[in-house]
Amino acid sequence: MDILEEKKTCPPKRDLEQLLQGNLSQWTSLGLRQHVESCVYCQRALAKLRLRTSPDDSINLPDELTNTESNSVTRNTDSMPKLELETDHLFLGTKGQATTAYNSDGSSIPEFKISPEGTKVSLSFLSSPQGPDELGRLGSYKIIKLLGAGGMGLVFEAEDTLLRRQVALKVMKPEIAIKADHRQRFLQEARSGAAIPHDNIATVFQVGIENNVPYLAMQFLQGESLGSKLHRDGKIPVDESLRIIREVALGIAAAHETNLIHRDIKPDNIWLESDGQGRPWKRVKILDFGLATAISNTEEDSNESGMIMGTPHYMAPEQARGLPLDSRCDLFSMGCVLYQMISGELAFKGDNALKIMNALALHEPKPLNLIDKTVPTKVAELVHNLMIKKASERIASANDLIKIIDDIDKADTQSTNLNGSGLFALPTPNLPGQGYQATLTPWYLNWKTGLFALAVIINLGLLAFNFSSFDTNSNGIGGLSFGEPIRIGVLHSTTGYMRTTGKNVKDLTMMAIAEINESGGVLEYSDKGVPIARRRIIAFESDGQSNPATFATQAEKLITQEKVKAIFGCWNSTDRKECLNVFNQNNNILFYPTSYEGLEQNPNVVYLGAAPNQQLEFTFNHMINNPDKKKQFKKLFHVGVNSVYSKVASEILSQQLKEIKEEDKTIKAVLAGEILLNQGNFKFDEVIKAIVTAKPDLIINTLTGDANRDFFRALRAQGIKGSTIPTLSFHISAEILQELDVESCTGDFVGWNYLPSIESEQNKAFLEKVKAKLGNDTIVNDSMEAGYYGVYLWAQAVREAKSFEPDKVLQAIKGRTYAAPGGFVEIDKDTLHTYMVPRFGKIIGPGKFEIIQGNEGKPLRPIPYPRYRSQESWDKFLGNLHASWDNNWFGTN
Repeated sequence: MDILEEKKTCPPKRDLEQLLQGNLSQWTSLGLRQHVESCVYCQRALAKLRLRTSPDDSINLPDELTNTESNSVTRNTDSMPKLELETDHLFLGTKGQATTAYNSDGSSIPEFKISPEGTKVSLSFLSSPQGPDELGRLGSYKIIKLLGAGGMGLVFEAEDTLLRRQVALKVMKPEIAIKADHRQRFLQEARSGAAIPHDNIATVFQVGIENNVPYLAMQFLQGESLGSKLHRDGKIPVDESLRIIREVALGIAAAHETNLIHRDIKPDNIWLESDGQGRPWKRVKILDFGLATAISNTEEDSNESGMIMGTPHYMAPEQARGLPLDSRCDLFSMGCVLYQMISGELAFKGDNALKIMNALALHEPKPLNLIDKTVPTKVAELVHNLMIKKASERIASANDLIKIIDDIDKADTQSTNLNGSGLFALPTPNLPGQGYQATLTPWYLNWKTGLFALAVIINLGLLAFNFSSFDTNSNGIGGLSFGEPIRIGVLHSTTGYMRTTGKNVKDLTMMAIAEINESGGVLEYSDKGVPIARRRIIAFESDGQSNPATFATQAEKLITQEKVKAIFGCWNSTDRKECLNVFNQNNNILFYPTSYEGLEQNPNVVYLGAAPNQQLEFTFNHMINNPDKKKQFKKLFHVGVNSVYSKVASEILSQQLKEIKEEDKTIKAVLAGEILLNQGNFKFDEVIKAIVTAKPDLIINTLTGDANRDFFRALRAQGIKGSTIPTLSFHISAEILQELDVESCTGDFVGWNYLPSIESEQNKAFLEKVKAKLGNDTIVNDSMEAGYYGVYLWAQAVREAKSFEPDKVLQAIKGRTYAAPGGFVEIDKDTLHTYMVPRFGKIIGPGKFEIIQGNEGKPLRPIPYPRYRSQESWDKFLGNLHASWDNNWFGTN
């Protein structure tokens, strides 16, 4: 028997194989790791998989979990970065003693001195070491040595014992982590970097907390920081400087597309990765998103206790003043870095923060071509345009910066043919006898002067100079002309019984399109991947008329006649299924915004709504199997439609009831009644009578569209309200909920994965925009949120693919993440479904909900096929339904 069969909740074996091979996205890897660390079955399975792929190795697990001897991962000490410090920066006990924390009894973890003056760092948060080559353990990480320390944290070389890989482990000091807000800030900011998968951003493997100490595990890099290179070389040739800043811009552009700004671009946060000592750098990696934030958060951050976040020498003027920021503050910082690389001098000098700020306000750096006449005029102009004090006059975006650099390179290649290679030829590696060879040290040592970037405390009243002229209004992508608009389709019902539901989602989709257009649209790329034009998005709206056949006809017209590159819509499952052949035959994309029943995995559909395990199963389980026995519901009544969604929901509920009662004999919950109505025959008199007769304590409602309005009116007419017999509704539209009497709905539940009551600055800003556009009474549900963020995910995928073509966008969207109003979401690489937090809500007031969420508030991997049957069995179940309904996806008799 396969070991994974011993526990139904374990992930498939192929997922564990992908985890070992490092092929999963960051959120996916995080979720699987959390499961594996608490699951003995998966730990054994990992050990077996490791032995199959590497018979000579064994995974480092406790002896009782494996019959093989626990070995450490073999580290390549010849090519590994060496710890080289100017002084006795890191030593244990008396100078000259071995720097190990392992004693013969394996129980002592002493303190480290991290400076000659004797500053001490306690490692008491580590578990006892299990061998002479380690300092201790933190969760599943074996701590090898301390690489650096700062005011707020420590960085270790560590080994991931589950995946047998070398990592850098960044840990907040216990004395700092005592405060919950410090821990939360650390974790939030760590996830900022983890949410941006890009080749020019250092990879974050895991973010977590152990022994009340937050940590993040990062890619272990070789090479050196740009700061180290500048300290050694003084300045850098123009061509190499431009190549470095171009790669920084590539990474920053990816961050900006997820609505994150770095706020601390400086040489120490730019890493030049190489393959080994003496080898030229091959790639730039941006480090430390420790100050990164969503654009909407910057005002709160800057106003907190007068603290200005960033590093003074590289701050934009609006950042120094404590104003709200947009992406152009990072462009200013990149200009300062580029100025320093080319000239060898700081653009804004001063021996304390106030003097630097004074220089920032009053000083104009000397033009580069006056410092060095060999600097091309266009390069000097580029740096000047990055460091303009008014944000509105500055180069507007990282993508614009990339294009300008590419144009300079092209002109330079055509006019001078430098070495026949233009600006971006790889530098010649140092050879023996040809001068200095860089000593490669880990980038983490840049933190020895502080784990986070400098936080400058300034009394802004001391700044006598006037910053009031600095313009911080947003400005879209500049420098490129607009090409022909890119066409997409928006397909919802604006007439018929689904009109209110369709209108709600359509409005949010159109809002996202307008926002992207206002910020400059999306970029069009040449065959070589160079931005050549901006393209606004034009939406072709079609009405599905609440009829599945009409949806299919309209989808066909949008694709074949209007030539759209993607379609956003198809609110319910009958509409979606009717359209599948259209998308498959025309190789186009459907972005489907609604939570649904699962049992589907189509290569041309991006499923933005919840899968069954993220909503139906989670909610049913909570209602039936609540740890608080007083909150368990014992008599359920299901009202739905004779359609695929309600039928599958009924089957899931039935299977879940059976499983829960087998595992816990004290649970007596039953399905006391069920009525599934035919489409177009929504008469609720008999339904209400059946409910009254059954006397349930919970009504489960899987009706869709305007049928919800009539159903709730019938319930209220009978005196049934949320405080007497609560109703759990999955597909009730926000607009219909607004129409209902609030008092009568208090106590009812909604099966939405997004709820307006989610407390975050991102959600607050989102709701303010929605209410400004649609009205203050607007309630947003999960389908509306998905209709909004789906457009942004598409735009991200277009940028990644450098193409609007659906087949390329479909490949690029796999693993895409987005900081949605309800939290981070990610498109699963295997299923094209969406990672999201499982949630539902209890109505407690007008537009207010008590939030019930699972998976510790973290995105849960979508599982389209519920575990109660095999995929083959579910496919047969669907086929039988389809046949019984005369090859339709809903019943009429």
